[in-house]
Amino acid sequence: YFWYKKNIMINIIHFLNKLVINQKFKTIKFIYNKNIIHILYKLEQYGFIKYNINFNSNDQYGYATFYKNNLKKVIFISKPSRIIRVSLKRLKSIGYFCILSTNQGILSNEEAIKANTGGILLFKLEIK
Repeated sequence: YFWYKKNIMINIIHFLNKLVINQKFKTIKFIYNKNIIHILYKLEQYGFIKYNINFNSNDQYGYATFYKNNLKKVIFISKPSRIIRVSLKRLKSIGYFCILSTNQGILSNEEAIKANTGGILLFKLEIK
């Protein structure tokens, strides 16, 4: 569960806000970390975005260029001051697409149910 690390959480929140708010800009600069990459991979896997990442090994920044972005809104459920855990039973009753941090990595709610695990509810997505 990476979500306990406040600075990582804040970087992910900033990145996803830029992604939704600045849809007219195709390239977003971000502090490179593997959790952002995992989240981007999940969003691409479900067809919400298409992207390419450039990374310079001399600094800590990555540059994500987006070719497709169907995200309308990202609603953060867990925040640095309030971590929301969800059990498998509760997860089955959630009626929206969301991303979780689990002991098996970053998973969508569908994947977490298939993996028979709960986790920290990170955010839910509204699609165009």
